[in-house]
Amino acid sequence: MIIHNGAVMRAEKLDSSTRRRQILEAALQLIAEAGANRLNMAGLARRVGLVTSGLYRHFDSKDAVLDAAIGLIGQRLQSEVEAARQEGKTALDQLRQLLRRHVALIRTNAGIPRLVFSEAVFSDDPSRRQNIRRVIERYMDQISALIHEGQKSGQIRNADPRRAVAVRVLALVQTIAILWRVTDGRFDVTRHTHKSWEIFEAMLRPDSTGDDA
Repeated sequence: MIIHNGAVMRAEKLDSSTRRRQILEAALQLIAEAGANRLNMAGLARRVGLVTSGLYRHFDSKDAVLDAAIGLIGQRLQSEVEAARQEGKTALDQLRQLLRRHVALIRTNAGIPRLVFSEAVFSDDPSRRQNIRRVIERYMDQISALIHEGQKSGQIRNADPRRAVAVRVLALVQTIAILWRVTDGRFDVTRHTHKSWEIFEAMLRPDSTGDDA
């Protein structure tokens, strides 16, 4: 049991790695609600049912929480790529599944884009910008690898550099996510993701206009 503001609360006993994950998930939820700059250790402790001193046993500062949250985002993106590879039989199928999964990830985890594009990343700490850049570059490398496999198997045209195609994939995801967010969820994400992929896939195929074969 823990005591908070004179009230007895029960905190589930979890191993350290599970508790850290729980704290980071809660941090992303709070960031989604109020932004990264308004995240504070006392509020985060309350969200996970700990006294503030208990939270400091896992993270020694708000900066440590933000840095670890960026690491968690990287792990999630890695998991999405691995899942897409399992679900798709071909490189194009895998890219389609990855697009669908990435859009769904942003829709259900608004704290991710709010942190990635926050002042806490772009203004507060240059090293944090570098961490975000590394996360995005690793993700781009994984998308590029999928595209390269599709080019080698003849499913994807060779006319375009695979890194440039990977940038287009990421841009498509972000555009759909932004439209969904600025319309307060009224934008039909499912329909537009499907239609956008149909157009994008047609551009990727070897028989599309501009192929050098």
